[in-house]
Amino acid sequence: MLMLDLIPPHLQRLRRFVLHSDATNFVLPFYESLTGVSAPRLEHFDVSTGKYHNYIEEGFDSEPHWDPKILTEGPRSIKYLRLDSSSGAKFRPPFDNLVHFSIRPGVARLELLLLWVCLEQVFSLPFIETISIWGPVIARPETGHSLPIEAKRLKHFRVGGCADLTLFSYLINCVSAPLLESITLTAAPNFAYNVLAPPSQDSESPFPSLKSLYLVDVVVEDRDNWDVYFRQLALKTVSITHLSISSTSTLPRHRRRDIVHFLESSFVEFPEATPWPIVERVDFNLTKAVEYPMSEELAWSSSRAWGKLSCVRFPSHSLPTDPPVGLAIESLTEVLPDWPPNYDFPSPILTNEFCVPVVPASSSP
Repeated sequence: MLMLDLIPPHLQRLRRFVLHSDATNFVLPFYESLTGVSAPRLEHFDVSTGKYHNYIEEGFDSEPHWDPKILTEGPRSIKYLRLDSSSGAKFRPPFDNLVHFSIRPGVARLELLLLWVCLEQVFSLPFIETISIWGPVIARPETGHSLPIEAKRLKHFRVGGCADLTLFSYLINCVSAPLLESITLTAAPNFAYNVLAPPSQDSESPFPSLKSLYLVDVVVEDRDNWDVYFRQLALKTVSITHLSISSTSTLPRHRRRDIVHFLESSFVEFPEATPWPIVERVDFNLTKAVEYPMSEELAWSSSRAWGKLSCVRFPSHSLPTDPPVGLAIESLTEVLPDWPPNYDFPSPILTNEFCVPVVPASSSP
């Protein structure tokens, strides 16, 4: 902490502030030295406190400690914000210039949840371009509380790491984003639960600029109406030209339904109404732990179903040997893109969030 105390006098000149606890050395005492200090040039803020607020000991009407003035009043020039749920409990700066927002669980044993109304405010920010949410860090909204929102400049959205993806349902059914280019949905492997949004009466796509859809371990448990969930997703994301499918789950396919199931049945039962009709590139990153179609079969069925398809990517050790003529086959070297896309100063703190490896040869299809 002695070294940290040397920072406050220099905050007026800082553009980036990154502070992460290792779960042993908490950073909470440091907030006291930030009280009353301004940081007018600060653009990049990345904090993980490493400690939670103990309501049992301090009372349920007590306030979290991580509330230095520099954070609660906030630098107005901040563009990049990355927090764990403990440090985000009291962080309410002026968000007007925020471009990148990310929140995830921290190393604390008990997490605080960001209020749903605060998340709605993030979606509504005038310059917000990327939103990344990992794990159960957002409080559930009250029934009937969620209101339609236009995210005017949102370009990239990703969510994952929790069983109840109320947030994804909200995105699909309540948010319109005319500039949104990519959606990443990452579920947890080896669990069969409904992570997709239930069907709604509105079948129009709220994302006219959407180009890429990344699905990782996305499954549906409802065996009777499982295809309805995927068809709803396809309708809402109809404009994509790039579809990325990853499955690392070892849960037997007869116990759940996934996106490959949906494509197989759609190609056979609805050849005239193929989902995602303008897809040009498809990635298949599938484990051999379950019985997926072989690479050749996937390449041929995809080529027949999607008239505009020009490229299919597989892990290098499972490239098809007899692909359709005219269809490019490439090696898949990276499953998910860097985050935030096209951002010059990514966080120096590496985490396992949204880390999806290319399947190894021992588990390739």
